[in-house]
Amino acid sequence: MPAAATRSYDGRVAARVPIAGHDITSPWASEILGTAVDVERVSRIGEDYGFAGETYRVDVKGLDSPSLAVKLWRMRHSDDDRELRFYRDIAGGLPIRLPRFFAGESHPASSRGWLAMEYLADCRQGDDLVGESAGSLGRVVSVLAAIHAATSGRLSGYPWLTAPARPALDAAGISQRRVEYLDRFGPLPPGSARRLLEALPRLVPAARNTLETAPRVLVHGDVAFDNMLFAPPDEEPIIIDWQWCSEGAGVRDLASVLFTTSDARTFRTTIERYRISLRNLCADDLDPTCLDAALVLEFATRTLGVARWAPQTERGVGILDRQVRRTPQAVETWRSAEPDRFDRLLRD
Repeated sequence: MPAAATRSYDGRVAARVPIAGHDITSPWASEILGTAVDVERVSRIGEDYGFAGETYRVDVKGLDSPSLAVKLWRMRHSDDDRELRFYRDIAGGLPIRLPRFFAGESHPASSRGWLAMEYLADCRQGDDLVGESAGSLGRVVSVLAAIHAATSGRLSGYPWLTAPARPALDAAGISQRRVEYLDRFGPLPPGSARRLLEALPRLVPAARNTLETAPRVLVHGDVAFDNMLFAPPDEEPIIIDWQWCSEGAGVRDLASVLFTTSDARTFRTTIERYRISLRNLCADDLDPTCLDAALVLEFATRTLGVARWAPQTERGVGILDRQVRRTPQAVETWRSAEPDRFDRLLRD
């Protein structure tokens, strides 16, 4: 997690950070951890990354993990505790590395939620403004394939995952958002992205229908480099920030990664890395038709989905600007990697 933009407090005099009526103090930490610990320091982290809610690093003495990450958020809807449910109910059964979960609560009546987990101090924080190498993309999609393989057909005990994490736009909403996007950011350059944007009112409903036929797996829903840590010594990806997780088509997560590259060779090798990983782990295979549908919806998210986004930080403004500039490039990469399929998609 990032060390920048911190506000620190001395744990011995109590950090004035209310959690369910308490502050982050030694008695509170000892109670939730089930063992006596001393809180030595509390530092606000991640403000420049725009993490949802507030996140604190809590340095403790008396625990095998020297630091905790404590997240607080405001619950605007009854299911705004998805990340807490994920760590409490699902994370321990996944064959990937994740921060260890210690405790958490949601309080709809007071509109507050919190969770405490392991703080991974030695990891490198991903950065949407910098991106990752082709090798790193391959490692990321291998982790995604492991998540999807481990949860395929095994989520019936978690009905909270079936509710959409984000509302879906109807045909009128798609058309309206397209106008808003063009008014705000200007016309797209002539080429594949412009043609794709014009076709979205037709393509988005069809893509949703196509993905209904895909295997149902755990989908992260917000695969961005800001939401990843990379652990030494081999840069193993650790995916964090699960507040948008849901049950759906795993290719949605793959499509998010593919839209970060503007190199056709990397685009193809990343797909192949995911496909091979999935085949090695389960019987599911990658359906090209479902991948095309996921790429359509990812393009819609990166255009229609940001038409009204008002970033609250300088970093957020930079990420939005980079995304607006790079999305048409990513579409051209998609077409150059799969020209026949892309052109058929627009003709049908």
